[in-house]
Amino acid sequence: MNIEIISMSKMPVLICGPTGAGKSHFFRKIANKRAENGKKELAIIMNIAALRESLIESELFGHKKGSFTGAIKDKYGFFHQSKEGLLFIDEIGDLDFSLQTKLLQVLEEKIFYPVGSTHPETYNGKIVFATNVDLEKKVSEGRFREDLYFRIKGIQVNLSPINKLPLREKLQIIKDHFKEIIGCNLDNPEFTELKKLLLGYSWPGNLRELRNTLQLINEYISRSLKIPFDDLNLFPDEKESEIAFHNKVLVMDYYEALEEFERSFFELVLKRHMGRVNDSARAMNISKTTLIAKCKKYDISTNLIKHEAKFPSKLSVA
Repeated sequence: MNIEIISMSKMPVLICGPTGAGKSHFFRKIANKRAENGKKELAIIMNIAALRESLIESELFGHKKGSFTGAIKDKYGFFHQSKEGLLFIDEIGDLDFSLQTKLLQVLEEKIFYPVGSTHPETYNGKIVFATNVDLEKKVSEGRFREDLYFRIKGIQVNLSPINKLPLREKLQIIKDHFKEIIGCNLDNPEFTELKKLLLGYSWPGNLRELRNTLQLINEYISRSLKIPFDDLNLFPDEKESEIAFHNKVLVMDYYEALEEFERSFFELVLKRHMGRVNDSARAMNISKTTLIAKCKKYDISTNLIKHEAKFPSKLSVA
């Protein structure tokens, strides 16, 4: 779905994905897009799982002085702070059942009550929720309100683990974050070996691990130091590579697996013929035009292959 629609719609957003898939990063994209569109607002982030259960209600809705032991003064909660802005509630699946009713009131009636108050406050902000659990399963188990579930998923965004993405999407994500963090194009010839390693790694820690690795790489690049490939731990052994390949193929559908094989096949034949398009096309019994189109589709650079053939690197993982 278009990020403009996701960001500027008044509907709540539910971001679903495993740990490290980039849910908070996607929220920042929403906040940035709203800022680009002239929204001068406060963006508040709240992680339910990081708070003691006894404090969550007060943190969300605020409280009045004397409403409970330790409430020595009035406190504004996250809904008050973001009442005209943007609120990110992470790990919504961990919200206590008793508080789900109060959250539903905010979404349906646009009002909330601070703890100890009988006077409602209005809420006109936008809420973005995130979860790494199966909320539908929680609903079926009676641990999450069904009406709340359908209210928070006004717009649902599903983030997949990097190793389950089609190859082209995986490469694009790596390129985008490389450009954002390092400020360079990953397709530059100087990054040929690094690109292979980043694309070939399974990223079990998902986007969080990718961004941490790129930030470390940026430390070396910014100081004009040689990147310590071995220390990046992007070299799985042969057995691990085989397992990773099998696991990757098993989560693909037929067409994705076919594309993965096709990309590898074209790249191997081109390397065998040192990047020469005519020779490679004849060897595969296809037209030159078809081969060029496939190279474009799979982001295979014949110029880089020719360069590697002339100047082989000891770090080559081809």
